[in-house]
Amino acid sequence: MKLQLDNVAFAYDNKKDVFTGISLSIETGDLLCLLGPNGAGKTTLFKTLLGLLKPQLGQIFLNERNISDWSRKKLAHFMGYVPQSHIPPFPYSVMDIVLMGRTAHLRNYASPNRQDKKIAEGSLETLGISYLRKANYAEISGGERQLVLIARALTQQPQFLVLDEPTSNLDFGNQVKVLNCIKILANQGLGVIMSSHFPDDAFQYATKVALLKDGQIQRRGTPEEVLTEENLRQIYNVDIKIAIAYSGNGEGHRVCIPVVA
Repeated sequence: MKLQLDNVAFAYDNKKDVFTGISLSIETGDLLCLLGPNGAGKTTLFKTLLGLLKPQLGQIFLNERNISDWSRKKLAHFMGYVPQSHIPPFPYSVMDIVLMGRTAHLRNYASPNRQDKKIAEGSLETLGISYLRKANYAEISGGERQLVLIARALTQQPQFLVLDEPTSNLDFGNQVKVLNCIKILANQGLGVIMSSHFPDDAFQYATKVALLKDGQIQRRGTPEEVLTEENLRQIYNVDIKIAIAYSGNGEGHRVCIPVVA
């Protein structure tokens, strides 16, 4: 399945465009990392992609079907969303949170049935957090909460997963754990679009990269094609060097190092 944005533009209340001329494509099995400075429009682009905001120009397609007029419920059958953070107002259990992912598949006023609960259990198992099913969601760690939100999105059984800075506010260990889980999901055939502030995330995990600045996609392609020293310098306005770091098995990985004055 293919998700495509064709010349999409958006502005709030007819003011200056937040972004314009956005054209991207991603297929199931891809992991696209969207990089850009604060205020570049990454979150607004995701909200437009998810149907929460209507573009002023352009079209969004799923397998060549225009989704502009789709209901949010129908769209939720194909795309799951994981926000930067989420604290519920009530002490829900982890299983309650994950079961909320079945909402798009339920009739009005219906409750989750045995099959819905089985799907939710499967999502917890996929991410290795079944042990949390009875825990109070508000009392678990930030990394665990992020994995629970991913499990909730998986329970929708979407074809594409949209993640807005999924590792923000996480310590290094939890960042690695969450990103490894996201990479596994892409390898299993899920299409993943995530934003990040760290080029190293794209080097390590992405199959595709897009650089967003001043409301436009400046570069798109593979990490090797896009993440050059010059391109990153133009996006972030800092001097950087790209080096090769070697893991224990001798495999080389590109890393981004800021130049200290």
